[in-house]
Amino acid sequence: MSVIGTFGPLIFRHSSRVSTSYSQLDRESHGRWGVHDTINARPLTQFIARGQRTITMDVTFTRMRGVNPDTWRRRAEIMAVNGNHHPLILSGRPATNSRWYIESVNATDTKFAPRRGEVLWCECQIVFKEYR
Repeated sequence: MSVIGTFGPLIFRHSSRVSTSYSQLDRESHGRWGVHDTINARPLTQFIARGQRTITMDVTFTRMRGVNPDTWRRRAEIMAVNGNHHPLILSGRPATNSRWYIESVNATDTKFAPRRGEVLWCECQIVFKEYR
């Protein structure tokens, strides 16, 4: 079993029996700038500091891959609303020296079993933001 990444108790892994891997990973970095108006001239810009980094990943949880989608989605949502922050490990290395928190969890597509009502499939978009 190969571990692709971790965020506290959330472990992203892929094997022949269990898969909780992400299909897309987007990173965003930016700086914070101040703009000062001047009379009869262009505005002056000033670099203030670096901004918060953001990592967005799309994860598919499905029972066919040995995962209970409802449990994983709820676990991520609880971490988001409780404000938990952990190191974000991707490909065996920390994403940065900072800790991260889950800003949002969006369940975009959920499929249920016809008679039992169990969640069979759930596509989630998890947005991580840099804590410090």
